[in-house]
Amino acid sequence: MKKIYFLLFILVSFLTSNSNGQSITLLGGTEFLSIDSLSFAYENPGFDSTDWIGIYPEGVAPGDENSTAWQYVPSEGDTAVIKDFIAGGIYRAFLLCCDGYEVKDSTEAFTILEPKLTASAPSYFAGDTMTFTYESPMFSASDWIGIYEEDSIAPGQGPSSIDWAYVPSDSGSVVFTTNLTPGNYIAYLLCCDGYRVLASVPFLVEDPNTAFVRPVKDAFGPTDEIAFDFNNPDYENGDWIGVYYEGDNPDDVPSVAWKYVSSTKGTLTLDDVLPAGSFEAYLFCCDVTDIILAKSKVFTSAGGAASSYIRTSASVYPEGSEILINYRSSDFSTSDWIGIYNDDGVAPGDGDGSIDWAYAPTDSGTVTFTTALVPGDYIAYLLCCDGYSVKAKYNFTIADPSTPVLIASALTYAQGDSLVFTYSAPDFTSTDWIGTYNPGDVPGDVGSIYWDYITGTSGTMKFENGYDVGEYWAGLFFNDGYDLLASTSFHVIEGAPVSADYIISEESLLTVFPNPSNGQITLLSRGNSTIENVEVYNVAGKLMFNKNFNEFVSQRTIDLSSLDAGVYILKARAENYTFTTKIILK
Repeated sequence: MKKIYFLLFILVSFLTSNSNGQSITLLGGTEFLSIDSLSFAYENPGFDSTDWIGIYPEGVAPGDENSTAWQYVPSEGDTAVIKDFIAGGIYRAFLLCCDGYEVKDSTEAFTILEPKLTASAPSYFAGDTMTFTYESPMFSASDWIGIYEEDSIAPGQGPSSIDWAYVPSDSGSVVFTTNLTPGNYIAYLLCCDGYRVLASVPFLVEDPNTAFVRPVKDAFGPTDEIAFDFNNPDYENGDWIGVYYEGDNPDDVPSVAWKYVSSTKGTLTLDDVLPAGSFEAYLFCCDVTDIILAKSKVFTSAGGAASSYIRTSASVYPEGSEILINYRSSDFSTSDWIGIYNDDGVAPGDGDGSIDWAYAPTDSGTVTFTTALVPGDYIAYLLCCDGYSVKAKYNFTIADPSTPVLIASALTYAQGDSLVFTYSAPDFTSTDWIGTYNPGDVPGDVGSIYWDYITGTSGTMKFENGYDVGEYWAGLFFNDGYDLLASTSFHVIEGAPVSADYIISEESLLTVFPNPSNGQITLLSRGNSTIENVEVYNVAGKLMFNKNFNEFVSQRTIDLSSLDAGVYILKARAENYTFTTKIILK
């Protein structure tokens, strides 16, 4: 009986093996370092120029998620090399067909081992003990850690290390007592009495007699705690760190957030959640704002989940434009309000009144101002409780004809919609360009999601690429560089309520009123076009109301009182256009 089972096993193995001669084999073993190149021998009869090798985590099928690394194969049979860094884990490589996910063959599973090196702190003071923790999974007794100046060339190609030590095992810590002068340094984990870099970590050596305050990140995400490293050698009781919007004068406006420091050095974490925006931190002495000990570089916050923010749909508007202001108000009060002020350095309540204002109808939404603003710089404030306590603010500009402009055609797009941007670039060059980014991205440090050159001094640009649900911004940049001329923001939501390709003409413009509303909303086509259909979606893209009309009239009244209070998107179709707008139900 055992012989029969054995023969059946051989038969099944033969029937399930690749009968087309297509194969892929990983060369050099089954364990590699994350910095190693991976070499594959393959045979590929019926070769297509879009056949490729994809590396996937073990248990993940091609097509279920993006490959960890990949490369086209160049011919019917050869050796292919993938040089990408691959994080530690267990993987399998697949030979795949035709820019798709049809599997021709796969390798056995293999393991990627990832060497690591971390510093016990991002910065030290001159004379401090420095501890580096490491993992060297293919350990050799001659592996070592070397300290180099940051601006020196690669180890082994320039000056010798400032200090070094062998690592005693495959993981652990090494302590250095080197008295380094203030400056920027890199510690390297190196292999085998040589200069092959397994891992590295930058660190800073500070002057202990110099005060500083430094955000632990350049850009904080929505769930990040806001924290600062600081040094305050002349510490006194009452010293504190205050956070201000970029460009604010601490003598003129209150801090957005603050906290006392309690030592000469350390890391301070704010108790408050910052709104979205760009900020600077100050280290102050003695419970006052007129003794500044140190000031940080500019950093950004994406705004916490419960934080307040305010934002115009564009940073620059042409004269005569409506100003769309999107906001969220934490600890909402029905007397919270939005005010537009001249950007003259004077805080709300201390100088002239607002140019225009409106109450925030709900805890979040969009308010449209039709105020005629002359060219100049302005600030939109979200203010608390019929007073002048600033919850959030945002700068914008009304442009004269010589000022660049970039405006998204909608505040909210559905997944799959084309993104349409209107631009003006009076000093146009053929290498001016528009790119889209995630909040907090620093162009140049981070690549754009999508980009293209503009084609003239003014016009529109359409991006066809699909975007995930979330918030984004687009920038108009100068001459193949990262000088930002103008920017605009937009959201992508689930569903398909909003198209950027709708047409609104002066002859067929729709009026929706009242807005905000208690539920009864009237739609009036000023061009006497017949309104054929009205749809209402929530901000997640779910259809909440849909009604077709048979009678040929240009005015409709709909009852939305059954919907919860909040912000919705109304889409009305008439004879020759589709009109989309935001509505607010109270």
